[in-house]
Amino acid sequence: MGYLATGSGDFLEYRAEKDSEIVDVVRDSEYDFYSCSKRTDFGLIATDGALAIAHDQPHRLALYEVQKPKGITELKLGEIRGTVRGARATRAWAVLTRDRKIEVTFPDLRQPANPSAPRSHFSKSET
Repeated sequence: MGYLATGSGDFLEYRAEKDSEIVDVVRDSEYDFYSCSKRTDFGLIATDGALAIAHDQPHRLALYEVQKPKGITELKLGEIRGTVRGARATRAWAVLTRDRKIEVTFPDLRQPANPSAPRSHFSKSET
């Protein structure tokens, strides 16, 4: 058994059964919320916990773990509101308790113009 609720603006909330599991989704202009106890692909996000994605600033997402996932959470950047297809994530942090942050880094997979040069030297056409 499930339900569907809509409201003013972009508000949408529903509960449904998918693969014998209850899934909850809430979409609002400020955040999206996804919840399921078993790994579920919601289209924009795949998770097995309860997560909220806040859209508080342009070009910035904040992911909140309401119920910690047991496995990997996948986000489809470029499809989630506030992201642009083809854009690159440049900075990310994992926020821990007591407002502690750990910066998440991304590898630079570009190839240098001169393979023997240090990794910081790239040609203009490669940047």
